[in-house]
Amino acid sequence: MADKQRKREENLYQNLSEQIEKIFKTNKRQSFAGKERFIAGCQDFAKHLAQNYGSQNFKNIRDQHLLSYVEASANRGLSKSAITTNLSAIRKLHELMPKKKHELAIQNKDLNIPQTEKNHLNTDRAWTDNEYDQALEEAQEMDRDDVVQAMQLGRHFGMRIEEATALHSNQLQRALKNGFVELHNTKGGIARDVPLETTTQREIVQHMLQKNDKGRLFIQHNRTHAQAKRRIQDWLKNNRPKFQKDTSFNRDDSREKSDLTFHGLRHSYTRTGYYENLNQGMNKKEARKDVSRNLGHGRDSVTYAYL
Repeated sequence: MADKQRKREENLYQNLSEQIEKIFKTNKRQSFAGKERFIAGCQDFAKHLAQNYGSQNFKNIRDQHLLSYVEASANRGLSKSAITTNLSAIRKLHELMPKKKHELAIQNKDLNIPQTEKNHLNTDRAWTDNEYDQALEEAQEMDRDDVVQAMQLGRHFGMRIEEATALHSNQLQRALKNGFVELHNTKGGIARDVPLETTTQREIVQHMLQKNDKGRLFIQHNRTHAQAKRRIQDWLKNNRPKFQKDTSFNRDDSREKSDLTFHGLRHSYTRTGYYENLNQGMNKKEARKDVSRNLGHGRDSVTYAYL
């Protein structure tokens, strides 16, 4: 019975997700990065609708669904800013949706969105080398080149998943020539360059080009960008118990060990770069600033949280 219910929820979610992508593709005024963020926010809402309401069509959403979603999001620890952004995405989707049955009258101030406690400094999100190696081994055994390559880009280049899955072979070819990877599909739409400095980085780029030297590296065979990201994220979630054994406390300090996610690879990348900078004679502030540029962050406090 549980398997049947789960399958039904998956089908409902897939149907809602297809509606989301179809609607946002018709919106020509929004940037690619903006669309991707809004699609992700609406997909998070779609999961809630599929699991709690059995919804089949976004035309039927109403205020009560937003109230329920905000409460559920806060209970699972989603930050206030993330919830607010997702609500903006949902409202944009509703605005673009033809023949909707209800108007969304409720405002954010009426939703009582809680301010989440800032406990990120007490949580260890970084992957250990052993966890990373075991995950790569699992993905290789399952012939999941997309997972292997995306993880390598996250761990050794500090890329976000949407930056990795948007890569084109031309970017990697230029990287070998120019010594840096140009990233355009970035958070906030601010382009940045990631230095190509190590032998490992060059080997990763060369191997990826051997696999595909023409066109998009992850978006192919009628697979959308959102689907490429979701396939990788789902693999990490479903196979996490195979490579993460301990989710309690870090043995080195009192920080709680969180479930491993793709974003945690950026934490590992940050720490590696930071300590390498210290070993090369930089002071702590200089070391953080250098890593911050590669991450695409302008605030030292954000980089400090990664460390």
